[in-house]
Amino acid sequence: MTGYADMILSGAPSTIDVGGVPYECDTSHRTWLRISLMLEDRGVDERIKAYLLGRNAFPSHVDAHGNVPRELTSPEAVEACARFLSCGRSQKGRSARHGEPERVFSWSDDAPRIVADFQRFYGIDLTDPATVLHWWRFMALFDGLGDGSATMRVVGYRTAKPPKGASEEERRRIADLRRRYALDPLDLAEYKSQQDEMWGVT
Repeated sequence: MTGYADMILSGAPSTIDVGGVPYECDTSHRTWLRISLMLEDRGVDERIKAYLLGRNAFPSHVDAHGNVPRELTSPEAVEACARFLSCGRSQKGRSARHGEPERVFSWSDDAPRIVADFQRFYGIDLTDPATVLHWWRFMALFDGLGDGSATMRVVGYRTAKPPKGASEEERRRIADLRRRYALDPLDLAEYKSQQDEMWGVT
């Protein structure tokens, strides 16, 4: 059993297993949002990403000089962090809201909508420094946002296609919404390369 069901039954995890050894990790939503944004940055070398991932995910294991144990920057550690990042779910078949190549969602571009939706639907102020959510709880709440939320409404605009028999006016309206909320495209080959190198999955 993995993912949200496991979180409900056993509680959200506070460690990440690497090579069969549980390592205490930072579980806050801010840390893993930073990690997500860092991983989206195509200007950062993959080896540097692995180091930054280890440093941010396992702060209690970083020494006074900023050195991260080699085992926590290894491909196995990166893959373990990927599982934590995806809340214990498979990386294959990731949904649009989690960043597929067609770019219908972006943590950075959609941040204002996410802040507004968490305040409106959950009464949670994500801008308050005192607000600290476990990453898995944050993602469960995020995944729970319905079509009435600003975030999912805009995702809908980005993926909208005119229905069969739509009028010219309706087609123009949909095209205008897609252009208004469009994100910069992510090259598919580069995306797959990132997945292969960073996560060890295809």
